[in-house]
Amino acid sequence: MVNKTFLKISLLLVELTSIPLLILMSIYIITAYGMLNPKFIGLITGLNYVTSLRIHTDSLLRITCVILTMTHSYGGLTLLITRRVRNRKIASTIIMLMTLIIATLTSIYLIAEATK
Repeated sequence: MVNKTFLKISLLLVELTSIPLLILMSIYIITAYGMLNPKFIGLITGLNYVTSLRIHTDSLLRITCVILTMTHSYGGLTLLITRRVRNRKIASTIIMLMTLIIATLTSIYLIAEATK
């Protein structure tokens, strides 16, 4: 059974990661276009191709993106499952599987980043 404290924490995770994710994904989109169309993006942002490439491939931004995305996904999927799956035993099982999958993927991403 999923308790109310767990759901409040899940909602808090989604709320706390939303704005940083929006900012980070905006940076990734702008720098990606800065590599694809440096003249246009350069006029708007002042970023050239090399600067866009450096920002876009920065390890710290990539690690931050992975952690924020996985945290946001965990909180959001937990809320979705508890709202849509009526059988609490099935919902708890799905949440446990989701936890295992997200923890595994996060570990793989972070280990891959650390061993480059």
